[in-house]
Amino acid sequence: MAKKSASKLWIPTSLWNGRLILPEESDRRDDGSVLIELMGVPEAQQSLRGEVRRLRLDAEWTDRVSVKIKFDPITKASMKNGMVHPERLNGWDRVSPLESLAGTRPGNEVLVELVDPVVDGEYIVVEKEPIQISGTEQALARFIEQDPDGLWTVQHWDPGKNDFSGPTEKVEVAGRETLDPTGGEELNAEGWYLFADTDESGSRVVKGLEPRGLFRLQPDLLFIEEDASLRFLKYSNWVKDTSVKGQSSQIHLFPSKGDFRPEIGDKALVLHLFGAVAGRPGRMAGHFSFGVAEVVNDVFTGQPRLQIEYKQIYAHNVDGVISGSSRWHCYMGDTSIGKMEIRPVCDYLIFIPELFDDSFGETAFSILEDRLAEMGARYRTGEGDGLSMVTSAQNCSQDSSQALYAAIIDSGAALKAGKLPPDIKRLGSRLREHITPVLGLVPWSWKRTAKRLPPHPLKLRFLPALKSWKTILPRSNADGLAESVVKAGRPVILLRTEMIGSTDEKLKPAPPIRPW
Repeated sequence: MAKKSASKLWIPTSLWNGRLILPEESDRRDDGSVLIELMGVPEAQQSLRGEVRRLRLDAEWTDRVSVKIKFDPITKASMKNGMVHPERLNGWDRVSPLESLAGTRPGNEVLVELVDPVVDGEYIVVEKEPIQISGTEQALARFIEQDPDGLWTVQHWDPGKNDFSGPTEKVEVAGRETLDPTGGEELNAEGWYLFADTDESGSRVVKGLEPRGLFRLQPDLLFIEEDASLRFLKYSNWVKDTSVKGQSSQIHLFPSKGDFRPEIGDKALVLHLFGAVAGRPGRMAGHFSFGVAEVVNDVFTGQPRLQIEYKQIYAHNVDGVISGSSRWHCYMGDTSIGKMEIRPVCDYLIFIPELFDDSFGETAFSILEDRLAEMGARYRTGEGDGLSMVTSAQNCSQDSSQALYAAIIDSGAALKAGKLPPDIKRLGSRLREHITPVLGLVPWSWKRTAKRLPPHPLKLRFLPALKSWKTILPRSNADGLAESVVKAGRPVILLRTEMIGSTDEKLKPAPPIRPW
């Protein structure tokens, strides 16, 4: 039975959220904590709203990625070219993962959602990395029109009538002037989740968007049986057709006969792949990362919907995209730096129940999640020089896969200890065959990570990386992993967006390159 939908037009983005504040160097503590201004708290703890507390991350991996940051000439040159590096942390010793999350950008502007926090005196304590968000309040509405002064009129969802006949409101949409949510009529008809903050005048400023239609578990295309699913992945998923700009679609691949109906609570591993911009040489490889999707109850409509959290391993960049955990509306739908408007994207959602099975005490995904959080923290600090850059041997795809390899090794130990379900072993073998295809040989840097040793200062390591050649290019990595699980009979849902909301005529979508 569907739960009741929200009765308020705006509700908190999450039970717990707030703004990270980097402490002054003189106010740092050995536990690596930072400050957080609590902006969203549960009803029972409203007295904490608006308070500034210490936020501490209690996780096994934090000590080995806490490093001294000292910018070298290459990092300084990168800053002159407009790249965003953790300048406020330059010269600090033992920078913690929370400090690098709070201090990567020039100001204290990073908003986060807290996962299962515990209030302990002056501290808020978490065991999972905070999730980046782009607004502390959310609503479901449809865009009507934009006024000459730039404000948008939106009409809210009415839960009583199950349509967009609720009250109207004027909101500001911050960020890019080339973003037009009414441009895709079908998407706007289904409505947008708005993620906003309230400014000093009391007006709401929208900072993140999610298209409701993309997440409604209603396929636009359906392929049944393995051969049809594999053919679509190989020949039809990415096409050289700039006319698809502005479109979105949901494709279901069911390699085994039978009906697959995801239910509330079901989770899937996400393979995120964004493509290229036509006519821009040097930017054709795209980007790969992992993530997690969950079927949740839509708090506004009472219907099932998909919710996505990315685990980004992302090099320093001009936009200030930060490595780590982030919600779809923050990484893809942020109205200033989001990817939905400027890149074609495919998210491969792979439903593997044993990956999330906690009946033996742990889950294999939580092990992978910790390894990805560790790698994300390493990217935020540049492992000491404040610079994470993209090369053929060190990039998002390679290092996401390095974290996966370490998680497979960790899961093997947990399996021997009886903490994971036995059927996880076969999955681990399939994944390892993909990321280490050369007789199972592993780059030496991957072995160091798996053994929990500090990373080696040598960053350019092209020849060792060839041992994991399928992971060098984002598309070959994503397609290879997806094809592997389809051959194993696992259902896959693809979420496609083709520069949705963009009015920039110079931007045209193109597939990411592949080696064959």
